Amino acid sequence: MLKVFPKKVIYEAISPISGKVEVIDGLHGLELHINGATQTVKMQKNKRPNYWEIAVDLIDISQHSKVLLLGLGGGEIVRLLLNKMPNLDITVVELDPLIIDIYKRYFKEPKQNPKIIS
Repeated sequence: MLKVFPKKVIYEAISPISGKVEVIDGLHGLELHINGATQTVKMQKNKRPNYWEIAVDLIDISQHSKVLLLGLGGGEIVRLLLNKMPNLDITVVELDPLIIDIYKRYFKEPKQNPKIIS
C-alpha cells in the first residue's frame, strides 16, 4: 500500500518572475516548490541518496576554483559543492529576489557565502 506523507506549507508567495513559490516541510526535509515542481530538497530527515550528491562527487576541479551557477533555487548545489570543496569561490546569478530571500531565510547554512548577483 502506498503511504502518503503530509506536507506542511511553511511559506507561500506569488513572484512576478517565478510564479507560485512554496517552502514545504516534507518527508525528507525542507522543499522548495516553484509552480508545483520540486526545485530543491534539503535532506534533513529520512535521508536517501541524492542524485546531486553523486553528480558533485564526479566533478574534478581544484579546491580553489571559481564556479558560476545560473539559478539559485534553494542552494542545494552550493551546499554540496562547499561541503566537498570548502575553498571554492562560487558566484550565483539569480534573477528573482524572492528566491534569494527564501534561500537566505530557509535554506542557507552558516558556512555558505556564495556571491549572489540578481
